[in-house]
Amino acid sequence: MKTKYLIASCLTALFLLTGCDSKSEIDESLVANSKNNKPVREEFISKTFKLTTTDEKIVELKSTPTGLDFKDYKDKKVVLVNVFATWCPPCIKEIPTLIELQNKYSDDFEIISVLFESEEDKPKKEVLEFIKKYNINYKIT
Repeated sequence: MKTKYLIASCLTALFLLTGCDSKSEIDESLVANSKNNKPVREEFISKTFKLTTTDEKIVELKSTPTGLDFKDYKDKKVVLVNVFATWCPPCIKEIPTLIELQNKYSDDFEIISVLFESEEDKPKKEVLEFIKKYNINYKIT
């Protein structure tokens, strides 16, 4: 019995000691050094986007270093950009809340929902049916 414990102890010690050598398999050239890293792009380049809503209106926005500027709403309204898909259960579940927000704060608040489906995936006719089915009162692009 003592022999079994002695063998088990020796094997455990051998296992632990062989796993703790001083050689590292990590090549230090692979480790990131933040002091030497340069940003991919040093200056911000603004872009302008024009989104067409389901009712054929244009929503123009411009990217800025601090966010998005909406041409028609700048300094007038708070804009909530909502990305959704018609097949997404949580997206459908949030619709009543978005409708309520749009109704309650319509003077100072605008919701713009961006459909995360292409026209090939979801033809405009189906999107319009979706809007009607859920009584959506905010813009969808």
